[in-house]
Amino acid sequence: MRLIVTAMKNEGAVSLEWAAHHLAIGFDRFLVYTNDCEDGTDAIWRRLAELGYGAQVDNDDIRARGVQKTALMRADDHPLVADAEWLACLDVDEFVNVKHGEGRLDDLFSAVPDADMIMLCWRRFGAARIARYRDAPVTEQFRRAAPEVCPYPFHNYGFKSLWRRGAGWRRIGVHRPLDPDPARVESLRVFTAEGRAAPAYRDKGLWLGPASAGYGGAQLNHYALGSAESFLLKCARGLPNSKVTDLDLGYWAERNFNQVEETSIQRRIPAMRAKLAELKSDPELARLHDEAVAWRRAKIDALLSEREPLQLFLRLISTETAAQLPMDADALNRLIARSWEMERAARKG
Repeated sequence: MRLIVTAMKNEGAVSLEWAAHHLAIGFDRFLVYTNDCEDGTDAIWRRLAELGYGAQVDNDDIRARGVQKTALMRADDHPLVADAEWLACLDVDEFVNVKHGEGRLDDLFSAVPDADMIMLCWRRFGAARIARYRDAPVTEQFRRAAPEVCPYPFHNYGFKSLWRRGAGWRRIGVHRPLDPDPARVESLRVFTAEGRAAPAYRDKGLWLGPASAGYGGAQLNHYALGSAESFLLKCARGLPNSKVTDLDLGYWAERNFNQVEETSIQRRIPAMRAKLAELKSDPELARLHDEAVAWRRAKIDALLSEREPLQLFLRLISTETAAQLPMDADALNRLIARSWEMERAARKG
């Protein structure tokens, strides 16, 4: 069994596409920890669990290390993890993009047959001048990404991983398995997705930098921003881990890479869409998805009625350098007028 472990909050509108893509490439189950959901994300994953796609767990009583790491500590003892042959810890904005063969996990495993762990390096995808949120597949909308050589910021060369559960690691980590058996660490077989051997790790520093970067064989498409409106929701939700990172204009600027067109995942869209249609053929899932989309639209509208989120939105779209506006000019002018009114009211107050 091939299992994805993750934590989510208010990601119902994008959950089915993400699930459909990964089921279509060969994952079998999902172990999803949810907390404080207002949009029905927890209900979507409960329904998927009822249909045989894994398990949903309420991630309450968050510990000091944050939402995500609390979930992973709990996942270590879950029966699905014990039964898994291969594991990955992925976020809902990360899509495994296999380039070997037909783009399935089987093709990756055939190309790298001796691996205990396979590194999947991030490929950052920018907002592609898309300002408005719409209910359409992320992998279809966002086709602009960072170039292959992009050393700054350093986290461009970050990665996630696929690993064999029985290879000797004792704990699930955000980016890689943790706590290897000391007696087996030197024999662990770690490879890049294109089949280059990598050394057994000692610390995080070994895994960051040009030596670990590479998109041959597979990459992890990382849609960290989405549209400008979707980014407002991310700011309102906050990050799921304990790292102190401000979700602001600086976060956007360091991740809004649109230098090259990157369409390698497009060949998987027909299979993803077929699986998505299959999931939505369940009336309950279809209803829950539509409700999550409506919640997201209403939440965005509410944020754009507040002074600080509206100012951030206008700054986000003003960072685009192309002459063409990233949204309808009339809609943009209405938002600018609203912002001016808010500024005048704030000064008077």
